[in-house]
Amino acid sequence: MRLFFTVALSFFIVFNGQAQPINGINISKKLTIVTIENKLIAIKYDLSKGNFTAFDKVRGVTAIYKASSQINDFNTQEKGVTNSFSSEKIHEKLGNGAAITITSKKNNHPNQLLKIKLFPNQQFIILQSGINNSLKKPYILYKFSPIANASIFKGLNIKENFRVLDGEGGGIETYIRKEPTMLSQNNMVLNFGNERERYTLVAGGANYKEFEKLVSLTEDYDRVPDLLKLAPGLPLVEYLDLGDNTNNEAPRYLSIDKFKNKTKFKFAGSFPQAKSIIYDSGDIKINFNDLNKDKNYTLGLVWGSNYGTQKQSVFILKNGIEEEILPATLLPDLSVGNDPHLYFIAITSDTPTLIIRKNGGSNTVLSEAILFEGALPPNKYVVPLNAKKSVSQFKNVQFNLFAEDPVGKLVEPGQTYLPNQDTFYVDFSTVNPIISAEKYAENVKKLQEVKLNYYYFPTICLWYAMQPLYGGGAAGSVRAINDSPGAVEEMQRVKNAGWLKYTTMGIRLVPDNSEENGYWDNQHWEMYGSGSAERQGTKEMVLIGGHYRKPYETSQKWANAIKDLGGLPFFYFQTGARSKNYAEQFPHHMLHNESFYPIGGKPETLNFNFGSYDFTDTGFVAHI
Repeated sequence: MRLFFTVALSFFIVFNGQAQPINGINISKKLTIVTIENKLIAIKYDLSKGNFTAFDKVRGVTAIYKASSQINDFNTQEKGVTNSFSSEKIHEKLGNGAAITITSKKNNHPNQLLKIKLFPNQQFIILQSGINNSLKKPYILYKFSPIANASIFKGLNIKENFRVLDGEGGGIETYIRKEPTMLSQNNMVLNFGNERERYTLVAGGANYKEFEKLVSLTEDYDRVPDLLKLAPGLPLVEYLDLGDNTNNEAPRYLSIDKFKNKTKFKFAGSFPQAKSIIYDSGDIKINFNDLNKDKNYTLGLVWGSNYGTQKQSVFILKNGIEEEILPATLLPDLSVGNDPHLYFIAITSDTPTLIIRKNGGSNTVLSEAILFEGALPPNKYVVPLNAKKSVSQFKNVQFNLFAEDPVGKLVEPGQTYLPNQDTFYVDFSTVNPIISAEKYAENVKKLQEVKLNYYYFPTICLWYAMQPLYGGGAAGSVRAINDSPGAVEEMQRVKNAGWLKYTTMGIRLVPDNSEENGYWDNQHWEMYGSGSAERQGTKEMVLIGGHYRKPYETSQKWANAIKDLGGLPFFYFQTGARSKNYAEQFPHHMLHNESFYPIGGKPETLNFNFGSYDFTDTGFVAHI
């Protein structure tokens, strides 16, 4: 009955070719253009092209255009895609309104679904993305994007006083950027213009259940001309932006191990090429192919770090013998705005392999590799040069809004997955960025039924307070210890300082050793301590026993000691992070019932791209 009503309503709209109000929302179709609109904004979807345009009707602004949608690698603007639509009334937490659903079909792909929701007199849209699995086999959905490769603010000078604030979470700092290059969890607030006219775009996740939401801004950079200035007179042979997922050309002259191990630093400092990196816990090796034996070459290596203590060295490997050409060198900390470093290295056709090796830090990293033909003056080699940022041209700025998960969502044949608890929010017509952000927050609160439990006291995180970079780095400062006696000692210092005259204090113990995960019991918290074996004895982290030590070798003992001193005991551990030992001991508690089930998606370090616990497994749920 419901299905018949939806189809009939859609037919009525198409037949008349004019807007018909549905809960205060007009939906119409003219030729291949389907329009859904209220008095303030309009979305026009071109069924023939597989993309849509969003308009601010009040100010006559084309805010978003050429916006396609995408699931995994299936984009609606590809050849061979056919699009249709249906419409419906909606009754939701945000109010009554209407929606159109675009169905995009392509051979050998599941049907892609995009739902666009509007409400009367509201300046935002809610987007849903998903699939109907029309295939005869299960389909794993790793990524869905209701807005892919979209352009923004047609004909306007977005470079004028451009600012964008990311909405990162957890331990990642948030920044206001002055250029359109950003990858952020959750959301963003973009604003530009002058005193007379300003323009704002707020976009991000509306609600969350199974997928994290991300938003990105990208632009085209003319990087090569700037590199040529650093090596004057030398022709460029090959350039590799190593961490850029759009860099799909196979290298001809430079063959790099671990080339697929990519990620991006998320902080705002420096430029995109330096933040996109390849990395490995061991060495990164570069081999040279097809070099002319009668010519000399110069290799440029660009690198930087996301903290201030990482070191790397470089070796040439010939006939099984390593020759050090760059001793252990501190990498520039890009997170505080430093430029990445460029090192030139002389190369000949008989140079078989170059090795980059970490000498402090969790991974070896590399941002760019550039091969020039010819030689530079000797004083230019193996000395740090600032690889300064290329000037932003605001060229081909693109906006993406998406959700992704490295494990993915399994959708069975014939099943529809269009999650109404993993949706997206976009507001492009509220002028004031503060008001727009507040509206977004209010709507997220309604959708997720947020009821905040406000703290009336601060909390000391022993993980941060233990690390020299954060808690114990200043001369003469007392460094906390991230174990149970350390928690009690920290609370004693709080009490001695007179803090308890005003309020209480939370003391948070953080068992961060991966082998404690899964077990989550007194026995394993007593066996393992902070840091890793490779960091033991370094300034980064001191490894002292286990997280639980006498006389506080149980949760009850240390927590009661904190309470007796007038504090509140907090405990933080990683429910989704795997333990190698636990995975091997209990494979039936892991995803796919395998100890080491490889998963795709973006590289991550907690689980090393292996499947973690199966939270649908009854035995594992009983264990928890």
